[in-house]
Amino acid sequence: MMEEDIVRVLRVVLYEGPRQAVEMTINQSIHGTRVITISKSGTLKISATTLSNFPECLTSAQQTPDPQQIVSMQRLIDELSKRNTTT
Repeated sequence: MMEEDIVRVLRVVLYEGPRQAVEMTINQSIHGTRVITISKSGTLKISATTLSNFPECLTSAQQTPDPQQIVSMQRLIDELSKRNTTT
């Protein structure tokens, strides 16, 4: 029986889509190492790791406030705070 070459392939997989679908897919993926016995040929070892535990948010489903509105609101809060301390 002729033996086969032992090879290695490194793959990088990018998941992009709705948060729930991406997280569900990652949760069902291999974490760590899985060894699969292949009859007569030996074993196939698959190792996987996630490079980041936190998803990068590309588009938020929630509307984010305009930075200028935040500054205006902070000024209003500061002004009201000054009034409360003087009365």
